[in-house]
Amino acid sequence: TTAMVLNAVHQFGSQQLKDEVLAKVLSGHYRLCLGYTEPEGGSDVATCKTRSVRDGDGWIINGSKMFTSNAHHAQYVYLITNSAPDAPKHQSLTMFLVPLDSPGVEIQPIR
Repeated sequence: TTAMVLNAVHQFGSQQLKDEVLAKVLSGHYRLCLGYTEPEGGSDVATCKTRSVRDGDGWIINGSKMFTSNAHHAQYVYLITNSAPDAPKHQSLTMFLVPLDSPGVEIQPIR
């Protein structure tokens, strides 16, 4: 998980994101988790229902993930979203590195 996310941040992330995240993850001060699995589609990313929509210079993300191991210990989630629902299945997907202390993010245990 960590190597995959750090590689993506290194290749595609802004300098600000690199400066904020890379060193802290490598030093062990930050932890990461993956946000792929959804209540309705499991881990089949082609069925991703979590939506991401451009909003000015940012994005609005709405949806639910589950079985996100270590989310309660992590500072960021590497989140898969559907940003183009009319596009062919795998061409509609966009990944985000989302701080878990962002407004609207809730982490709940499965009961």
